[in-house]
Amino acid sequence: MSQIETPALRSKEYWEWYNNYQDEMKQSFQSVPTITGCGIYAMKWHNNHHFYIGKSIDFEKRIQRHKTLFRKGFHENSRIYSVYEKYGVPFFEVIKYCTEPELDYYESIYLRKFKSNEFL
Repeated sequence: MSQIETPALRSKEYWEWYNNYQDEMKQSFQSVPTITGCGIYAMKWHNNHHFYIGKSIDFEKRIQRHKTLFRKGFHENSRIYSVYEKYGVPFFEVIKYCTEPELDYYESIYLRKFKSNEFL
């Protein structure tokens, strides 16, 4: 998403902009596929310069949490949110399916391998 100048709050133009923005967001998030299982995932943007490595015991719930935070206009990780504001909706990819006890082990491996912190 690019930087958008929003019209003055409570004006007719603002509400038109807001409704169009909400429609755009709904369409963007409908294209995100459902991923189930436990393991390590990547959140990537189409510019290929930014990605995030995460772990989850339930991919579907975790991805839904990311999408909900984006829709609400914030994220627990401010770096993720700033990339989202600039490049739009990310896509999600499973890197490794594993069991819950293996999550920390595999996350540390993939964080080192991809040096994820350098790319957000």
